[in-house]
Amino acid sequence: MTGKERRQYYTIGELAALYGLPKQTLMYYANVGLLVPTFVHENGYRYYDVRQYLELEIILNLRKLDVSVKDIKVFLDHRSPAALTRLLEHQLALGDTIIETIHQKQQNVRHLLALLEEQTHLTLNVFQTLTLPVQRLFVSPPVTDRDPQNRITAFAEHTQRLFDRHTFRSAPTGWILRQDSFFAKNFRATWKYFIPLAPEQDAPEVTILPGGLFVCIYFSGTYYRMAPKIHTELSAYLERNQLQPSGDIYIQPVKDDWETTSFERHIVKLFLPVRALREAVG
Repeated sequence: MTGKERRQYYTIGELAALYGLPKQTLMYYANVGLLVPTFVHENGYRYYDVRQYLELEIILNLRKLDVSVKDIKVFLDHRSPAALTRLLEHQLALGDTIIETIHQKQQNVRHLLALLEEQTHLTLNVFQTLTLPVQRLFVSPPVTDRDPQNRITAFAEHTQRLFDRHTFRSAPTGWILRQDSFFAKNFRATWKYFIPLAPEQDAPEVTILPGGLFVCIYFSGTYYRMAPKIHTELSAYLERNQLQPSGDIYIQPVKDDWETTSFERHIVKLFLPVRALREAVG
């Protein structure tokens, strides 16, 4: 190659230096067919012509917009105003998706922070009679298999139906006992699993728990350990306040393994719909 011919080309090092790139970047672009040297000298030197300097400018700027190497290659092979418009519009749509994803993650973080804040105001180990609004729940089919491992499998499958690998877990999964089972002290007779839904949250199916009068208690410890004590105190509370259960028993973890490794520091919510006894017999 004569000196005059040499001045029409850049070595890989010279071209890389023009853009402040490591030579490995140009070698990668060559290997994937994005920017192949015009020719390789017998001594192994790679040479790029002036036109490729301009192509590298396009490549680097499109990479700054996070355009994939594959899409850049297709564009360079079929350049036109229409192709550039399609490429940029596609990238704009991807950006909108990223913004929405970030927004959703921020909403998830705010939701968790709100739940943590609510925990600081809970009154523990005290029964309350409250009027609650309508609640939207994602409820599993009845659990018929009493084998512990199979119950865990049913629990996991129900949870994953709502919170798949792309969806954030917004609330712990709770479980439902039929009132006959609970008051017969069959505390492990889980009937169904449920997950409370936010007002705008989608779910494969939605079950409506009607609003009305409920007895509710937040207690520390695990449900299975505390259930006998809660049963005794709940029965006494209902009798003392002339209330009668009118539906199933809902058990909802509030503070769980996300926040503590100590079971004694867990917080569980138990609630059930009730009606005044005098109305039930009147």
